[in-house]
Amino acid sequence: MVLNSLRKLQKTGEGRFRAVLPGPTRCNFQHVTFDSEENVIAVDSKGQGYLVQWIASAWWIKQIGPIGQATFIKVNPIRRSELMVGLDSGDIKLLDLCSLKGQFRTLQGHKEPPTHASSYKNFCLTTSRREAILWDLAAQKKVHRLRSGKTSIRKGLISSRGTIGILYETDAIQSWAFGDLSREKRVDLIPFGAHRARDLVFTPDGARAIICTRNKILIFNATTWEVEDSVDLSDVTSSPKRALAPSSEDLIVLSEDRKSRSLNLTTRAVTVISPENVRKIIASPQGQWLITLTCEGHLCFVPGDLKKGAKKVEAPRKINYKFGKSPGDPMSHEVPEHLNCIRGEVREVLKLDKLRSILRAFGEFPERHRPVIWKNLLKIPENREAFVALGNGSLTGLTIGLEDRSRQILLEVIVGRLVQFCPMLSQCQFLSEMVFPFAVIFRREPVVALEFILIILWNFCQRWFEYHPLPPINVLNIIENVLGEVDPGLLEFYCRKGVTASEYAWPLMRSLFSEVMEGPEWMVLWDHLVTLGRPTMLLFCVVAYSVCNRTVIFELMNRKEDFEVFFGTQGQISARKILRVAEDIERRVTERNHPKKYL
Repeated sequence: MVLNSLRKLQKTGEGRFRAVLPGPTRCNFQHVTFDSEENVIAVDSKGQGYLVQWIASAWWIKQIGPIGQATFIKVNPIRRSELMVGLDSGDIKLLDLCSLKGQFRTLQGHKEPPTHASSYKNFCLTTSRREAILWDLAAQKKVHRLRSGKTSIRKGLISSRGTIGILYETDAIQSWAFGDLSREKRVDLIPFGAHRARDLVFTPDGARAIICTRNKILIFNATTWEVEDSVDLSDVTSSPKRALAPSSEDLIVLSEDRKSRSLNLTTRAVTVISPENVRKIIASPQGQWLITLTCEGHLCFVPGDLKKGAKKVEAPRKINYKFGKSPGDPMSHEVPEHLNCIRGEVREVLKLDKLRSILRAFGEFPERHRPVIWKNLLKIPENREAFVALGNGSLTGLTIGLEDRSRQILLEVIVGRLVQFCPMLSQCQFLSEMVFPFAVIFRREPVVALEFILIILWNFCQRWFEYHPLPPINVLNIIENVLGEVDPGLLEFYCRKGVTASEYAWPLMRSLFSEVMEGPEWMVLWDHLVTLGRPTMLLFCVVAYSVCNRTVIFELMNRKEDFEVFFGTQGQISARKILRVAEDIERRVTERNHPKKYL
């Protein structure tokens, strides 16, 4: 059996999922990594690649093609569609995930297979047993090479602050600051009671370095390399083997008993994350998910809420170091109450009057908060049960060609459910281009994306399908009447050239302006359209686009083909100018030709 289509992962508990490779031959997952959008890329023991995505409250997996036998995998931090693959030959393959047709570039320098990779800005540090190499990924060249000589390297990392740390099997650490590679610091771990150091990790903020030793955790200041604290785990777990720091307060420890546990560095509470035979564990960039790779070669997905269900185990402190608020201090309220307070504040901030004030003052919504604002403005119900009911089973009935495979799968899911909701849409050739920009904005919330698009279709696309699959002649006539009233000279020019509203209006309508505006400008336009909540404004914007480009149209447009190209490619008119002209047209047009008479 081959996973060449989207399959839902087995649910093993509340928020927990498992991926097992099917088939009679022995084939296991070997390596796994997250990309910046919290999608998962995995490689099996035969070198096949897999994409795992969170869709409709479940994880779905799809085979994406051959990646090759790997010693590590990591998404290129400067080219997110590119995967870095460590090879047994010592080379590092840079593989384009959009094609997977054998085209790749290589970084050559290691004499032995590289096993670890970490990044800082445009730079990446890779380490093998005998050497560490710092690469400039933009220039694809070596910046610095460290040879360990007769001493073996256990692990090498570069932190988010640019601190390079190399852990040797002799229980010693060598460190550099990124801006000054000529000066190094050496730390001997044995005086701190650290024997058989197993792992080195940095906290996400790069402020601390954490060392796993035989029975304890050592916490260093990553700048001065002075010990800040020590945690004795001899009474809590067997010897720590590997560590992971998903946050500055939480540490995940993989022990020799193959169990993974979470340790809160402030409260010393210990939680068993996975009692299974765990070989490796990684965290998503936002800390929402943990993935454990078991000894059997399975992928297990665990929610990243490390505090839920934590069982506190007191671990003795070796050094008197305060992490901040004492564990014994009273809390103002519990997490559920806190979340309810936050939701109430969000609803208060997102009231329509306040949002309109923000839009008037700044002309657009903050990009970071745009999905939440749009969702609130249209009162999206988020009916997940209905979403799942529309797509029970395999989502393989539709194929859409995009270079970005993760966006392709998302678009296939949303368009597929739209077609199931309304089968007539299967004949709608422009549906994908209409849906795509909204799917990108709500890429983390496919349920919201589907419902948002349905609301757009229901309100802004009124009467578009009365002549389906032909263009909406009735709506195009409305636009032509408005243009004839506000700019009769331009309409007369169109008529002389044999150009109808099907050429100058319909291309803008069916793509909802995404084909003629750059992404940021398109989002500004829809900030206003969604906030205004008047479907007629979309039609006024269609007329305004021709009026704003009046000079260009008169001077450069001669053949019908010129109009087809012009209204199908990106222009230079800003969203704010289109909106100003559209509002002026709305004020000038008479009641007889106003679209609200028909919509």
